[in-house]
Parts: sequence; structure tokens; C-alpha cells
Amino acid sequence: MRKRELGSALLLTIFLIIVLEFIGMSFLARVQGEMAQTTRDVSSYYVVQTGLSNTMEWLQNRANANLLDNAVLTLPTGTDPNEPPLMQTYYERDGLSSGTPLPSGWTWRVRLFPDQFTAGNANLVGANSAHCYKAVIDAIDRNAEGTGRVRRRAVAWLHQGSFAQFSYFFGQFATGSNLWLNLNTFRVEGPFHTNGRLRLSIPSSIDWNDLGPGNDGSTANFQSMSTFASTDSTTPDGIEYNTSTRPYDSTTLLPVNLTIPGKTRYDRIARLGQAGLKPDNPINMPAVSTLMQEAAWGDSTMPTSPRHGINVNPGNVVETLSAGGTSVPIPKNVNGVLLHGNDIDAFQMQVGNDSQFPINTAALRGANNDNASFLMRQTTGGTARTRRLTQTYSDTVLNPGGTWTINGVSTSGSMTIPAGYTLVQNDTSVKTYEIYKDYGNGLFYGNQNIRSLEGKNKGRHTISVNQSGNKEIHISDELLRADVTPGNKPTMGTTRDQLGVVGYAIRFARYRTDVNTGTTAQINRSQWSPNDPLYVYAALFAGKPGDPNANSDTAGGGVGTINYNDSSIGAGAFRVYGSLTENIRQAKGTFNSSTGQGTSGLSYRYDYDPNFQNVQPPYFPAQSNFEVRSWNDQPISEDA
Repeated sequence: MRKRELGSALLLTIFLIIVLEFIGMSFLARVQGEMAQTTRDVSSYYVVQTGLSNTMEWLQNRANANLLDNAVLTLPTGTDPNEPPLMQTYYERDGLSSGTPLPSGWTWRVRLFPDQFTAGNANLVGANSAHCYKAVIDAIDRNAEGTGRVRRRAVAWLHQGSFAQFSYFFGQFATGSNLWLNLNTFRVEGPFHTNGRLRLSIPSSIDWNDLGPGNDGSTANFQSMSTFASTDSTTPDGIEYNTSTRPYDSTTLLPVNLTIPGKTRYDRIARLGQAGLKPDNPINMPAVSTLMQEAAWGDSTMPTSPRHGINVNPGNVVETLSAGGTSVPIPKNVNGVLLHGNDIDAFQMQVGNDSQFPINTAALRGANNDNASFLMRQTTGGTARTRRLTQTYSDTVLNPGGTWTINGVSTSGSMTIPAGYTLVQNDTSVKTYEIYKDYGNGLFYGNQNIRSLEGKNKGRHTISVNQSGNKEIHISDELLRADVTPGNKPTMGTTRDQLGVVGYAIRFARYRTDVNTGTTAQINRSQWSPNDPLYVYAALFAGKPGDPNANSDTAGGGVGTINYNDSSIGAGAFRVYGSLTENIRQAKGTFNSSTGQGTSGLSYRYDYDPNFQNVQPPYFPAQSNFEVRSWNDQPISEDA
């Protein structure tokens, strides 16, 4: 009996050992599987990040070389590590461009999908110089069965930076310049950056404890993040000062506390406190003239002998309209406007029957008084001519009287032009017209100076002159927009009537030329007071890389005031609702250093249009860098 019990115990022990061994092996297999899965997860994450990094590096290199808008990209062979991924096409590569290998057996591939404002999109509806792509990035495990398996997929939206994203940007102070940012006169609402030093002049009369109502920081000079690329090694914060009044203690070098709990003097300078004033990398100014000229004409090959004035390079004929019973072929307007010839003496933007800048020909205002016109005065061969481009937003009846010509067709009688067309008259004294379907891409570009620019803009437009040829645009009166009441800030989502102004230099004029009569008169700047300033609703960009006038704060590539120190023509003020970029900071006016009151030229204030963070005027200059606006993992359902 005892031997049977011992035998049963032995069998039970053996069985238990087998069960425990099986459990142990199962646990070990599970641990090994989870470890392998963890390794795959880590590897796939690393591979996706590598693909994203390489893609952004490639996009930045293409942006630096002005190649992002190329219509044709060569299919990669996989032998050149610097080959580009193709839009809407698979591209895969083992290893990094630096030669650092990926985890063994892994690779990545990326697909780039341009948004509706970026070249390459089949449904392109407009053009931004700041490109935006959806990047679909796959991490592929080549160790898996078959040809490999996609282990991770991520979708990222990549946005190129635009200079319009800054409320105020300047490259540097002019060499040897004595210009400073005086805290009595300087205020910027949105993001600020300079490639040079941040040079502050702090008046001795400053009230450090004045932080605005409820200590909300509304009186701070820098209302958003402010960065500078060059630092002063003699100060603890890297900022250069020209007065002994500073935000830190000269002995301890620590910020001076205010009587307001938790606040220091830096909170009076910057709404974000000392953390809102920090060093950052320089941002290069781009050369944009060639790109803008090509975008205006729609081709890299310019016309051999373009006519003086307005030139439109149309697309194919898409329909016909009746003019006096005669059919007129209508081509599509697919490009911008190329302005040719001598300097433009006056350029005025007009809208309907606007009280300040109405269309001066009533018949062209449209049935709803909502058309937009661009009137230009230019002298050719000693004769001054007025040229007009009109965009129709409601039915417009054209009836010049007698016999007239449109698109090469001679006719008489009237023509009803619906909304959505562009009408060109290259000499308003001659009854010869051109008409195109649609408004084009919104870009006006010329190789000449514009000596007087003003008016009210309707639609998204950029007015640009030859940056590389040192051409200038002079602002002679307000730059308004039809979708915002003067004095009001654009609200989020208000993007219909954005305006960009681009050139080597943008100057506030001393003289104004009447676009209708050609009469030139000196401007009285005192008409624009700080309480009723000259409003500028636009993104301004002035300057170029390698500026030969980098030592001048009056003749350099930037935004300044002509005869800024001449008090005989009054002292006024301008206020930007938008963005201002200048390479060499230019003089705008003179001020009483204690009170901040202007004594000549123009005082200024920079209020930001937050819409420029996402949508900019057409072809407005872009930075080379890209940033990730959003990122998320996607479910995997395919093999590689």
C-alpha cells in the first residue's frame, strides 16, 4: 500500500514539474514576444522620426535653392542619398543622409501631399510662397515575412515659415547706426525677431510698475515672443542698452523685483517677462525677384518685347461672351500681372463707390458697387498714360460707345461681364480692352519703382518690384482693405483681402502723385496723428541678402521715411495692422527721448494680423525652415 502511495506521489511530482516547465516556457515566450514587440515599437518610432527629419531637411534644402515650385521632379533611383521624395509618390531609402544606419533591416518611406495653396496639388486654388505638405511616413521592418511589413505609420503636417508670421522682423541695424528701440516709442504686438542685437533705449522716466489695467501686461513693449540672434556679452541677458537704466541690478545682475508680487522689470518690457526675450538662430533673407517674375508671367521664359504697362499671359480659351452681338473668345487668367516699362508714377487700388478710394469710372463699379480696380499712371515715350485692371464681383456693363475692340474683336454696343472676370485697359484714353476668365494668382510684379502707392485692396494680392535691382515702393497714403473697417483689427478668419507689398525698399513718401491728373504735391505728415494715424493693412517686406547699402539707415533695404528728420513737413504717425519685415532697419522719424512724442517723420506702432500665421498674401516671401504643425499615428493595414 505504501509503495502505491509513493508511486502516485512520484507521478504527481513529475506532472507538476512538467506543468511548471510549460508555464515557465510560456511565460518566457511571452516575455520574449513582448520584448521583441517593444524593440519593434522603439525601432519603428526611431525610423519614423528619421524619415521625418530627413524629409524636413530635404524640404529646407529645396527651399534654400528655390526649387520647391518646380513642376517636374526626377524619379529617384535610390543611389543618391540626397534625392528628393516625390509628391504623391512612394520614396524609400535605407540609412540616413549622414551615413548613420537605421536599425538593421529597417527602412522608411514618405509620401508628400501638397495642400491646395502649394504647387503640385492637382486642385490648386491659389499660391503661397510658404508651402504646406501632408507627410505620410512609414517605418518598414524588412526582417518580417515576405518583402517586409509596415510597423508604424505617422501623418504630419509640415508648414514652411513665412516672414508674414512676424509682427516685426529686421535683419540688423545699419553699420554704425545710432538707431535704438526706444521704449517710449516702440511697441510690437506679435512675434518679433532680429538677426542682430536687441538694442534697447530705456528712458529714465519709465514707470516700471505700470503693467496696464489689472497688471495685465498690456503696456509692455513686446507683446509676444521676441528673439534676437546676436548677443551682448557684457550684459547678463544678452541685450544691449545705451542707458544706465536697466531691468537688472548692476551689482547682483539679477532682475529687479517690482512692488507687484511675482513681477520684475522685465515684465514691463515684455509681456512674457524675461522668458519672452531670448536668443535664437538667425533667419536668412531670401532673394525673391526671379520667383516673383516667373509667377507673374507664368513662365521662366520672359516675353522678348513686353509692352509697356500691364501684361497678362493667359491660358487657353475657355468660353465666349457676347459684345454687341459679336462673340468674343475668353481665355482663362491663370497667372499674375507683369508690369513693364518706366517707373509707375502712381498706383491706386479702388473699390466700388468707396468714400475714400472709389473707382473713378462709375460704369466699372459693378451692379453692386463691389468691383475692384487697380489704376496706374505711367509715362511712356514722354506721354503719361493711365492704365487700369478691374476685377468684377457683380455684373458690369461695358459700353464705351461707338466702335471699340476687346480681345482683338471689333464691335459696338454693350457687353455684360459677369462676376469673376478680369478686364484690362492698357490706356484709358483708347477704347481697346482685354478680358479674361478669373482673377489670376493675385501677384503684380514690375522691374521698376512705384513712386506713389495707396488705396483700398479687395482680394488677396501682392504688389512687388524688383528686389535684386534695388527698386522701391513709396507709400503716399493709406493702404486699407475692403473687409475691415479702418482702425479695427482683422479678426480670425478674415483673409479675403490680404495685401502684400514687396521690394528692395518701402518708403513713406514725401510727395503724392494724383493717379488721374498726374499732379504732384508735397504731403503734410501732421494730418496723420497718433490718434488718427496712416493705416497700413498689409504685410510689408523690404530688403535683400548682401545689401550694398547695409551701412545706411536711410538708403538701405528696409522700411523707412523719406526725409525722416525734416520737421518742416510735419510729424505724423502710421500704424501697421499686419506684418513688417526689413533687412536693414531704416529711420522712420525723430522723437523726444523723454516723452516719446514725434518731432519729425512718422512715429509707428505694429499691430499683428494673426491670420498671417496660417494664410499669407500670394507669393509673400517665405523662410527656408519647416515646422511640424501636427502629428499623429495611423492604424496599419498594409504590407510593404
